[in-house]
Amino acid sequence: MGLFSSNQYTAYANYDIYFANQNEYDLAVAANGGNGYGHCPAVAASKFGITPFPPTSDALNQSKGIVSPIYSLVEPGTNINHPNPSGVHLSPSEDSVLVPGQVGVPAWGPSGPTMNLVWWGNIVKINGSAGENPSGLSNIPQRRWICGFEFDSGSEISSIGSGRSREASRTIEGMGLSVRGDNLRTTEFVISNALFRPGYQPTKSWERFYLRIKSYPSANLNLWFSYISDFVESGGCLILNSDGKLSTASIIGNTPTVLGTTDQPLELNKWYKVDIILECNQTGTMGIKLRLWLNGSLKLTSQGLSASYIGKYHVGSTLCPLGNYNDSAEFDLDDWISADVPDPLNSIDWKTGSHVRKHYNTAFGGLNVWDGNFEQLNQLYNTFNNQNSVLTNSNSGDVLDGLTDLNNKQDATGLSLANVTAIVGLSSIDDAGADGTLGYSLASASPVMTSIDETTSQASKQIAYIPSGLNLPIPSMIPFRVLHAHSATADLNTVFGLQPVVEHIGTFGQEDDPTTLDLPRNLHNCNYPNVSWALSSSPPDAPVTSIGGTYTGNGTGQSINLPLPCHFLFIRCTTLEAAPVVMFGCSTRGHNSSSVEPFPNFPRLYVNSSGQAKFSVAGTDNRINADGETYQYIAFCDPGQRYNICGSFHHNIATPVVNSLVDENFIPDGVFTQLEPSGAGVLSFKGKGNGTNDGIRLDNAGSLLTNWGHFTTGSITSEVDLHNIDGGVRPINYSAWRMTDGEDKMCHIMSYVGNGTSPRVISLITTTGRYPLFGIVMPHNKQPYFRDPSHTGLNSTRFASADIVTDGIRAVGLNSFTVGSALNENGVTYEVFVILGGLTPDNGTFPTDNVVAPGTQWKQPVYNPASNIFITGDGGLILNGQPSTTLLKDISGIYTIIPSQTHDNLYDRQTGQTNVNVKIPDPIIKTGYVGG
Repeated sequence: MGLFSSNQYTAYANYDIYFANQNEYDLAVAANGGNGYGHCPAVAASKFGITPFPPTSDALNQSKGIVSPIYSLVEPGTNINHPNPSGVHLSPSEDSVLVPGQVGVPAWGPSGPTMNLVWWGNIVKINGSAGENPSGLSNIPQRRWICGFEFDSGSEISSIGSGRSREASRTIEGMGLSVRGDNLRTTEFVISNALFRPGYQPTKSWERFYLRIKSYPSANLNLWFSYISDFVESGGCLILNSDGKLSTASIIGNTPTVLGTTDQPLELNKWYKVDIILECNQTGTMGIKLRLWLNGSLKLTSQGLSASYIGKYHVGSTLCPLGNYNDSAEFDLDDWISADVPDPLNSIDWKTGSHVRKHYNTAFGGLNVWDGNFEQLNQLYNTFNNQNSVLTNSNSGDVLDGLTDLNNKQDATGLSLANVTAIVGLSSIDDAGADGTLGYSLASASPVMTSIDETTSQASKQIAYIPSGLNLPIPSMIPFRVLHAHSATADLNTVFGLQPVVEHIGTFGQEDDPTTLDLPRNLHNCNYPNVSWALSSSPPDAPVTSIGGTYTGNGTGQSINLPLPCHFLFIRCTTLEAAPVVMFGCSTRGHNSSSVEPFPNFPRLYVNSSGQAKFSVAGTDNRINADGETYQYIAFCDPGQRYNICGSFHHNIATPVVNSLVDENFIPDGVFTQLEPSGAGVLSFKGKGNGTNDGIRLDNAGSLLTNWGHFTTGSITSEVDLHNIDGGVRPINYSAWRMTDGEDKMCHIMSYVGNGTSPRVISLITTTGRYPLFGIVMPHNKQPYFRDPSHTGLNSTRFASADIVTDGIRAVGLNSFTVGSALNENGVTYEVFVILGGLTPDNGTFPTDNVVAPGTQWKQPVYNPASNIFITGDGGLILNGQPSTTLLKDISGIYTIIPSQTHDNLYDRQTGQTNVNVKIPDPIIKTGYVGG
């Protein structure tokens, strides 16, 4: 964060300088002395030969470029809010600008200190090997199927059960399969190679999936089965051993025979790209051949099965077969594909990585003639729990047409090279069982439509776009539309969801390309992959805003604008007594109050392609969007994690587990947790009045969870009540809060003990000079009560039963609130959570100034004023007062000259890291090396 004082501080405006070519990237890092570049974009464009500047198109499609998702690269630059518009612009041609602090609107207190906002460039490698000469690369092999574990209920491939979580995804915005015993799984993940290619009988197959082990199994576990000729008898197998090693095996009658084992165990908490090629021998003496690669390196080649298994073909595969996962092992799976085998093994997708991503509809397409709102096409998880978010039509041949967000940036640094495969999923009912069609349109071409078997009960259907013969340059799929046409009848057709998953190829982590910069995977920003805070590697300019507002339901769908990405959303119908809906930043879906079915398709938290933060609601349910009803919402937006950190964990053991927060210096004052269920969605809270390991359930009982756990600096220690709630081993997402960051306060967490008087004024324990915008009081003996700006008189609402009462939170005042008899029983302990607003107890937008307390969020460099040098925690140097906050790899070292060679070796001094081979730079270029 640089130097900090009471009247001025330094923050960073992040942008990315990216290279697709490995040699250019290596040279840029070597010439600059690290990945951090402390100058403005215009200077960076000149230094690195990036033209044109400012960019005239989406530069992520080029070999190198500059991108800034938040700040303008065109003069006069961005008008900086601090916290309100300052009139001062951040010019792309000036390294920094001083921005005076502004008084908040509505005003409270004096203006904050001046911010020295400094441009900071992150030099990053994108697109894996996309910068290579495409000549000589084999074609991208045709896919059989893809699976990103983004949906349940068959919207993606077949119905493959529960266990999805944010934590198990290897990308910010996605979902993954969180395997914690046989949790909630009733069917095996069996996929046929003929699913989208009927009658196909391959003798060779390439499968890829991603694996991260969190704890080793107590006994060897069958991880992957590949069957030949049937799904029950014979084929190949991959085994996860109790020591963390992987073994290949042949199988007969589902009984494995080990063929080979890797030399080294897989590291815990590290993602691995697993590539397997299975060959069914047509001649010879052995039935199958298995080859295993980890992160692109060949580890095993083995053969098995007798000559009686010659002449077979590969039918399909299974991940995590049932029956042997009642174990304490914890591991995550993501991005599973099956394809033909590249010949030779040098196709661009083989050399890089794969990510199967769910995409959303952003508008109706040009052919659409159905009524409703495009938001009703979007489903966050399970279309079978749709809460009346549906579209209907009774006209012969009418087309439902959704325009998807495939044109949005995949991530802030453009990690996606190209899109190569898609599956379109539809969930529908046809009252007469008449069959409609399902299809897609890509790159403005005519729709490709396929007849589907629609039935009189809700069912999911899929069709696939699986091209063959692709090679660089790969044709664009944009714009990509998903379409469904009504049958040639007048019966009622009901659609519950229509969305695609798309396979992106590129580099999404070091498992795809070990030479790429290992950017942070910031789970807190999981809904917002295309904002600077999500992948920021230096302290960002991080505003915080609390918002109270209202909207009117329309019975179809709508989106509400927010000033920043939202990480806590609370919605209440003010005109009906309906339980509120709660969503945290890492929720997979909205939850209704405390303990009933969650909302699968709304609210949706997102940032659109133009950078506008939003949340959406859809359907007719009276708790969220009933036509003509009024809704109060509370949104807390904290993309820099100054007061609120969101995350996820999932465990299946009785012993406590330490779950690290993304900010190791964050000390929570209170934590909400939310169960991600297939059924009940228990919400709980641990505050200042709870015992050492106690938490409180926010349902009708208000009962204590005596084995909830505890938290401390940088971590939450979860215990069995969060590992197995109501007999279910399900993922938990959490929302951790602290009251202060530097001098600012945006929330308040405390407890009090009832004394039997009514009314009673409860004073906040610190003076803020502001009214509570929203407050929840949680008794230890019954359900909570809450009050928002739409409550009038003495009214507040009971959390679970949703009835309006006058004996709960009766009023709010400056630095205080007043409770009635229901919230002041003698001897009862009450937990309190308050989000602060302004100088009146009304709706509004209440931003902080942008001060981030030094040493609390990011590791700070140590400054030596005598030499004007910062010394970083990893031993690096920062010259001229500019911290290299993005120097995540230390590749400096001995510079060796090899006769007749035009490249040098930079020896990586980090244990276990590979060296980097780079071009010899121009000897007159100015470098960041000391003495160079």
